[in-house]
Amino acid sequence: MVNENESGRATRVDGDTRWGHRKLGGPWWLALLLVPLLLAALALVIGRGDTESDLKERTQSALEGKGISGAKVDFDGRDATVDLAGAKGARSADVEGIVEGVDGVRVADVDGGAAGADDQDAADDQGAGHDQGAADDDSGDKGSGEKGAGDKGAGDGAATCDKLQAQVDKVLGRNKVAFGEKASALAGAEAEQVDTVAWLLAECGASVTVTGHTDDRARPTSPLSSGRADAVAEVLEAAGVGVSSAEGVGADDPIGDNSTQAGRDLNRFADIQVQ
Repeated sequence: MVNENESGRATRVDGDTRWGHRKLGGPWWLALLLVPLLLAALALVIGRGDTESDLKERTQSALEGKGISGAKVDFDGRDATVDLAGAKGARSADVEGIVEGVDGVRVADVDGGAAGADDQDAADDQGAGHDQGAADDDSGDKGSGEKGAGDKGAGDGAATCDKLQAQVDKVLGRNKVAFGEKASALAGAEAEQVDTVAWLLAECGASVTVTGHTDDRARPTSPLSSGRADAVAEVLEAAGVGVSSAEGVGADDPIGDNSTQAGRDLNRFADIQVQ
């Protein structure tokens, strides 16, 4: 707005219509509130996707490290769903323990996992030689209080104790009693596996030998292998299982290729052999 003053010159009068003095209306406030919320939601979705992807990758690696291949793993946040329909060498109880042992996993829901005929045949063949030796020993060496070869076939324990080594191997899986790098203490799924084996052996009055192993990067004088053997033997003896020997053999008798990380992971283990 322009007025003339007493001197005759025109002057500009600024009123309240200047834009700098206008107050923000409803749509502007709504935008200011929604933009941070949308950005936070977007960051949450992206972060959740990264977490699920990382958990899925580490879970599949853990299963493959146990000799379980073909399992379909999905995550909803930190909750895992595992489909074992196409998996080999998998039992749902074992898989659940392995998955829930992965750092960051909250719950594992496992579908399927019944052992197929091929898996059972392979386990039976693997333990056949050990079973025959155990039967020979039972026939002459075991006392009347233990279940020897003469006891089998007469009572309910016959089916449980038949092919005992094969059952032990099946519980432990491909990489036996696995240990972490530089570790000699039992933990997680491995501790549960040894507990299961201990119960089975105690029920059958079996006696065993335990050997501990390392990968080839451990020093020859390292106490790791003997420590691993002792850790397993302690659990077995506490359950009433006779352990005739528990010794470490270092990097001898590997079950994996020490030139690869996956192979070295397999070679950190303890083995249980039924006598």
